[in-house]
Amino acid sequence: MKKPFLLPWTILLLCALTFACHNEHNSDDGGDDNIIPADTLEVPDNTDETVVLDSSAVYVYYDGDSAWVANAFPEEVRVLREGGHVSIVSSMNINYVLKGQSDNGSLTVSSDSDVYVVLDTVSLTSAAGQPPLRLKGKRRNVVYLNDRTQNALTDNSPADSEEKGCIRSDSTLVLAGKGQLTLVSAYTHAISGKAAVHVQEGTYKITAAKDGIHAAQAIVISGGDLSMEGTDDACQSEGSYIQMSGGSLIAESAAEKANIFDAAGNIYVQGGVVSCYLTGTAAKALKSDASVSLSGGTLLLMLSGGGMYDPTEADVTACIGIKAAGNLYVCGAEAGIVLSGEGGKGVKTGRSLYMQSGSLIVNAFGEKYVYSETLVSAAKAIKTGAHVWMTGGVLEATSSWSDGIDCDSSFCQSGGSCQVKALGDAVAAATTIAVSDGEIYAFSQTNDGLDGKGGITISGGKVLAVGANVDKKGGFETDGILRITGGSVLAVGNKNSKPTTYSNSQNAVSYASTQSFASGERFCLTDADGSLVMSYVLPQSYSAAFNLVFSAPSLATGSAYSLYQGGSLAEGSQWNGWAEDGSYTVGTLLKSFTQTKGLVKL
Repeated sequence: MKKPFLLPWTILLLCALTFACHNEHNSDDGGDDNIIPADTLEVPDNTDETVVLDSSAVYVYYDGDSAWVANAFPEEVRVLREGGHVSIVSSMNINYVLKGQSDNGSLTVSSDSDVYVVLDTVSLTSAAGQPPLRLKGKRRNVVYLNDRTQNALTDNSPADSEEKGCIRSDSTLVLAGKGQLTLVSAYTHAISGKAAVHVQEGTYKITAAKDGIHAAQAIVISGGDLSMEGTDDACQSEGSYIQMSGGSLIAESAAEKANIFDAAGNIYVQGGVVSCYLTGTAAKALKSDASVSLSGGTLLLMLSGGGMYDPTEADVTACIGIKAAGNLYVCGAEAGIVLSGEGGKGVKTGRSLYMQSGSLIVNAFGEKYVYSETLVSAAKAIKTGAHVWMTGGVLEATSSWSDGIDCDSSFCQSGGSCQVKALGDAVAAATTIAVSDGEIYAFSQTNDGLDGKGGITISGGKVLAVGANVDKKGGFETDGILRITGGSVLAVGNKNSKPTTYSNSQNAVSYASTQSFASGERFCLTDADGSLVMSYVLPQSYSAAFNLVFSAPSLATGSAYSLYQGGSLAEGSQWNGWAEDGSYTVGTLLKSFTQTKGLVKL
């Protein structure tokens, strides 16, 4: 089988990617920051759509402007021909096999039973306000591509025609068979379904003025290879969900507000490959009026369009990789999103992001989009309307001009690996930040590493927070209480919020200086025996003010420690410049101290 072409830009997204289970939290009311809510979000079952062809058939042969029909069932199958246009009214469950070529031909089938149309090396073009395939079966309409055949359907009907599109179906439409089909629609959707559309197999190359697949109900892709170019939306479900469990979808569009998946209901990606390159203004790759669940497969989403003022919303809008009015679930998946236009966001949710397994890698390189002083769209990697709940997997977010992760409520991590690099806040939460397990690296060039307005609590895991060389910016920033009760914690910046000392706090040390330190400068903490406790290499320079906070279970009350600047480290395993083992050759002694219970200030 010939595979659809691969877009050159996908090489830039070196994310080898797969997705598995997802959960939904029915209420985003907060609660204990260390508890990750989880309830199952049911996935639709579409395993009953098996296609079995009947042995009986009516044959339709096209030749230029004419067609002739081989019909062995004249009483059950009534045929009307007008040039290359064939209309059939049938009471039989039978196959309709199409062969030949016509530049002015079509087939319409009406039946109370299932309709099976077999494309067996046929090419039809219609320009008479009539789709090449008009299927009016009241139960199920099946288009089957015979093995190793190449087929084409083109609709050049006038734009004001009531009936347009390459395939138009009144009931559930199933696309099957291992052949190839090229669809070209000059003015509207390529495939239009008044009910559901299910793609099972086959190779499809689609060019459409509007949507590639447009359905009133669900769109299901369980197999096949689809490539779409120039479409408004690749797939749009007006009133239900979109589900992909296999196959591949590769799409390119320069259209304004274009989408790859646009669903009134949930979007489920359980398997297969989704790859897109959208250059139009305010495009969205995945857009759901409900929730998005990524439980299998690979997503490579690239958007380069800018922002615009939307008069219907009286607000500005810009490109978004994944937009969900509800929640986004990533569980067992690997997805890559790259945005290079102004004002774009990799992920935007009305509610929460649930990161459970797999990977989500987001890069937002564009600047902010400014329409007026009050109408601005900031370019952020991830923006949630409520929480980020992270229990596992890999989450990476990079933002070149704004915040990395911005939550309207809390950020809570109990597992997995999170790495955020941003010009603004690396992780900003309107309420609290809580880390109980896993590892997180939060780096900011001009603002705070971790900024939890209502408080920051660290009870486990590994936390490295780097703030900017800007007045009062630090690795930690909070208007509430910073609690460190467990885990390995390191924060550097111009100024850090200090841990509140109380009876069950984990020991910590804070070093403050008015010296200047260059990028690449090393700080090391050793115990009384000279063994390494902590080594860290600065990723950026600090001038006039510098603060370092370190806390770990290894800081024992009553033990002696020394803090050094410079020196060298051999054989140590490093994570973002931070090492906790290795052979250290001492540099310049900054301070020696004895750890007391709670916080020691140097």
